[in-house]
Amino acid sequence: MNRSSDPGIETPHPFKHYLLRLNTSRDPIDFLKPLDVLLKRFAYCRGATTRWPHHTIEVKQVSVTARDVARVAGVSVSTVSRALAKPDEVAPATREKVLDTARGMGYLPNPAASGLITGRTSTIGLIVPDLENPFFAAVTKGVQSRARAAGYQVVVADSDEDPSQEEDLARTMAKRVDGIVLCSPRAPDSVIAQVALECKLILVNRSCGDIPAVAIDNLMGIRQAMGHLVALGHRKIAYVG
Repeated sequence: MNRSSDPGIETPHPFKHYLLRLNTSRDPIDFLKPLDVLLKRFAYCRGATTRWPHHTIEVKQVSVTARDVARVAGVSVSTVSRALAKPDEVAPATREKVLDTARGMGYLPNPAASGLITGRTSTIGLIVPDLENPFFAAVTKGVQSRARAAGYQVVVADSDEDPSQEEDLARTMAKRVDGIVLCSPRAPDSVIAQVALECKLILVNRSCGDIPAVAIDNLMGIRQAMGHLVALGHRKIAYVG
């Protein structure tokens, strides 16, 4: 290998072109950018973020379907549907397997699709004559509280104390709910009886034939009020009604 005899002249290294050298002309922070992108992509793949690096829009997560649950659980889609909607029709072991898989995957059944299978909407209709009346406001809160505890939603309608609106609301609701609670209806018994043939009906503060009803015991209420007043020493008691 020939080297220059002049000490002032640098002899080129034979492997110079094959050596990796740091480009000091660039900002050192530039070398961290690829690493930052790599870490962000890794976080996206692990599910820690829903934003892919360099994207300006949020990447929406794909919802889990009954078909996905069936594939993971190793059963048919119809079995998944029955296990969730009609659990009594599925073997206990299979039912538990499907339910565990659905919970693990975060599967949320579509109420509309479930309704096509079960014929139920998990919704109750409530018709009141006047929502501004404190009595019916209290009834509404009570119905909603009990319905929510049982897994039902409540659709509330105000008939404005109009018997014709009451009938129209009941007939419209009958096609979309599992049952109707009709409070202090103004409609005649004939109309109420006809509505009861079209859907499950419960009356509040009104009796009509053999239709289930929740009524206030006015006689017992008066007795309790009178007993209370007498116990306080009152003897001259007047009733205005």
